[in-house]
Amino acid sequence: MPDLVGSLKKLIESEDFCNRHKERPQDFTRNRALPFKNLIYYMINLPVAAYETELCNLNKNLNGLDIAQPLATKGALTKAREKLSHMAFIELNDHFIDLSQTHFAPNRWNGFFLLATDGTLCTLPTAKPVVEHFGQWHGRQGDPCPKARVSQLYDVLNHITVAASITSKKIGERELAAAHSVHLSPDDLLLLDRGYECFWLFKLILTSGANVCARVSCNKLKIVKAFLRSGESERFIKLSCTPNSARKCAEFDLDKKPLRLRLRLCPYSAVNL
Repeated sequence: MPDLVGSLKKLIESEDFCNRHKERPQDFTRNRALPFKNLIYYMINLPVAAYETELCNLNKNLNGLDIAQPLATKGALTKAREKLSHMAFIELNDHFIDLSQTHFAPNRWNGFFLLATDGTLCTLPTAKPVVEHFGQWHGRQGDPCPKARVSQLYDVLNHITVAASITSKKIGERELAAAHSVHLSPDDLLLLDRGYECFWLFKLILTSGANVCARVSCNKLKIVKAFLRSGESERFIKLSCTPNSARKCAEFDLDKKPLRLRLRLCPYSAVNL
């Protein structure tokens, strides 16, 4: 049985990992107060206190000190973070998931990993680089501000984030869910809330080999309206490709053959067979 913490520590402290995730070749080459590995340890600790307090505690824990002493200044931390690529944390998360699924017995439901995806909007600071990257949005009230759309693919039984993304608000939740599909496998059952129901996204998920179960709005799809009027509790349907979905299917190189789905009057109302 592997040591998860030891395995992650070995990866973090390896020279190859540092070289893959620094912004420039010359970064993290000098002996600084906050080298690459210590910066990673600081970040994954999810600091919540003041910078100085967190840096003192990190120094105390790393070096076994009885009394916390400053490890680096706030300015040094800011400069070090500018040298670090966010891809480091994606690789660490992927490494953790691979170890968990390979060497442990993760929770499943009827043989499936239960994954769910959802998105939300968040307001960002109005710093110039942030505005340039995410764009500025004008609400009905208040000053214009940059907003980001965040999406997460989450293993609900094992409490693991499989994938996550943050983009401009102009990118829709369905598109972000589509980007998560590269992480899906035949052992996965993806749960979707209302708003995600559309032919092209279902087709993309099923083409990846995974299964899908989605809540659907009762007033958007004609085939769903007809099912509700029928008084039936369950019905098999064929969902056809719409003109809008046809364009997305072409973008993802998907076929446009109708999908065979099952509608049920339950919390999740459309499931692939």
